[in-house]
Amino acid sequence: MGLAIIESGFYDLSEQVTVLVDEAPNGTNVLLYDDVAKEEGLLGQSTTTLGKATITLATPLEAGQRIIAYVGAFGEKTYGAVNVAEGILERTGWKVPATVDGVPYDEYLAEGNAPIASTYDPDGCYNRAQAYETDIESLVHQKNLSFVVEIQNTAVAGVPTAIAVVKEVIDAPNGVLYSFDGATPDNANSKSYTANGTYSVQVTDVADADNTAEVSFDVSLLAAPTPPTSAIDLVYFDPQNTPQGPVLLLWAKADLEVEFSVDGISSFASIPPGEQSGGWVKAQTYRPGFWSRGLILPGTGNYTARVRIKTDTADQKVFDVYV
Repeated sequence: MGLAIIESGFYDLSEQVTVLVDEAPNGTNVLLYDDVAKEEGLLGQSTTTLGKATITLATPLEAGQRIIAYVGAFGEKTYGAVNVAEGILERTGWKVPATVDGVPYDEYLAEGNAPIASTYDPDGCYNRAQAYETDIESLVHQKNLSFVVEIQNTAVAGVPTAIAVVKEVIDAPNGVLYSFDGATPDNANSKSYTANGTYSVQVTDVADADNTAEVSFDVSLLAAPTPPTSAIDLVYFDPQNTPQGPVLLLWAKADLEVEFSVDGISSFASIPPGEQSGGWVKAQTYRPGFWSRGLILPGTGNYTARVRIKTDTADQKVFDVYV
């Protein structure tokens, strides 16, 4: 099966477009899209009869619009996009002379001379009355590069940031240059933004300045992340070697009761069973808002210790220590 080739109907105010699909079985679905709006820009669709599909449009085409046809589904089997022409041409065959004895015909008449009868010359005479599309298809039917812009929302150093990335550039065999917001074209296919707004990027074939396209896009930043809050104001630790073995002394400042733990240790022999559970040890208070505990460890080495609010176990602080 061949590619979808827009054959006729691509002119201003046209309400019908014919698409050629060589060797397509009768009933093959052909879809016509606005090539800038991409998947959201479906203009119409129809099925093939004898290798052609005539698509009736709900909205007439506009001069300068770029359209593209696909076979079966968006993005499939296309010959490429075409530009909608400003007008359509018809040969009438009749014309007045361009000059008379070297004088432009308008000036010849302005000087009071008698009009000269029109002559019949169908190869060189045009007006804009009706369609004669084969005269403009060879000029208008050309591939144009196209692309999509992907917006990636993130945060950089805590600042909400949107990164616009140009992707899926097609029909630009020579490579392209990118110009974001009117800047000098270069090889950078992305740009970061820290303010909401409407922006644009123009992509141009490096070897053909006429093969270019521009897309506008909206940036809507994510809300700034809320800094995490904790009821634990301060953590202090002191590793010591004692006759009983290595000991980790832990302190915390918090208005609410806290618990301590050390990763990899499920219970502590020196702590009464009623004061520990699942590796977490009840803290002791020596004055309001201050908590502490000494934990005997099984040996020296690197440990990860934790402190958490007893009534809000998600509120934790973690620190590494060598004992």
